Amino acid sequence: MNDLEQYRYDYSVAKLFATLLFVHSSNNSIKQIFPNLSPSISTAISIVCSVIFIFMFLHEYKSFKPSLYVKIIVLEMVISFLYFISIIRYPTAEKEIIGRAIWTLVFCVPIFCLVLQMKNLDMFFCKHVKIAVYALVVEGFLVFYLTLFGGIETELRYNMSFGYMLLFPILFLFTESKKSKFNLLLAILLTIGIMILASRGPLLFIALYILICYLFHYNLSKKIILSIFIFLGGVIFYFFGESLLQEVSFFFETMGFYSRTLDKILMGADALENLSDREIIWETTKNNIWEKPYWGWGIAGDLSYMDSYPHNITLEILLHYGIFVGSIVLFVIFFSITKSLFVTKFRNPVLLIFLCSGFGHLFLSSTYLIEYKFWILLGICFSIMKKKIIFILERK
Repeated sequence: MNDLEQYRYDYSVAKLFATLLFVHSSNNSIKQIFPNLSPSISTAISIVCSVIFIFMFLHEYKSFKPSLYVKIIVLEMVISFLYFISIIRYPTAEKEIIGRAIWTLVFCVPIFCLVLQMKNLDMFFCKHVKIAVYALVVEGFLVFYLTLFGGIETELRYNMSFGYMLLFPILFLFTESKKSKFNLLLAILLTIGIMILASRGPLLFIALYILICYLFHYNLSKKIILSIFIFLGGVIFYFFGESLLQEVSFFFETMGFYSRTLDKILMGADALENLSDREIIWETTKNNIWEKPYWGWGIAGDLSYMDSYPHNITLEILLHYGIFVGSIVLFVIFFSITKSLFVTKFRNPVLLIFLCSGFGHLFLSSTYLIEYKFWILLGICFSIMKKKIIFILERK
């Protein structure tokens, strides 16, 4: 591609990501606002979201070369074949496997192939993505308000998907806070919303993102100033943290809010042992890996014996593909991510945002088969490494 064609291509990919971000989050928001939707209506909403993304993809077709479609078709044929084998092996889970396959084939594979050919990753900060992020902010405040005051029934007013839905917008707004303090205010308010209504996971990855930015982005003088504030804050929290958190928790309770996250934090070290039964799922997954160590259970094979997923991408991939092939897949994933971080010196905000919003939580929740931000992360990493290789070859 020449420079103009590449610009149009990168811009089209960013617009498609913005569309995907909006329709996926809106799909979640609608189902959270109306939790008692019938399965048929819920499925219809998901189909509409898929149709919108496909329509936008076709709308941008002029920016894509035939080679892109070849890559998508080939990869989808391979993954479809793997899903087909799993359906044959586990016919009782056919419906569930097909449901997961649709997510992989309609959203994850195309966006991965699209991002793979991007050169200007800053396009992820274009106006279309910003519009999608602000739309998510509005949806986040709406879900938060209706959950607490509008009568939405959730168990102890706890909503895990709410937190992960807002993770990308929060990290995006933190990054954009250099341009506008209003973005920083929105990010802080949404983080407080997660603290009240969602789980600890998103807070962990928000903290990780801020820590990486602090260690690798700021100059020495800013680091010294921030270090002083962090040290003073740490001292205060060490001596008064528990009482402060109790006061905050009590304040929320007086307003009718119950914060499961604050309750877990107040448990201290005991909270690390309270993994919401994940340890049971992990132990079951480990046993099943050794039950079929060579060829594995197949893609989405976990659906043959449970309704959820292994809650850990490492165990999930070993379960699906067996120890040998699974280890190779994991090596490729971890090597590409690690290499990209070092190539960019931990300073590429797009890479870091997708790392913290699309990969980290796969060790605690969700599955790589439906997490499109994980596939985008892989596309980004492969794109960065490809550019590095080209740069080295040109120098020679």
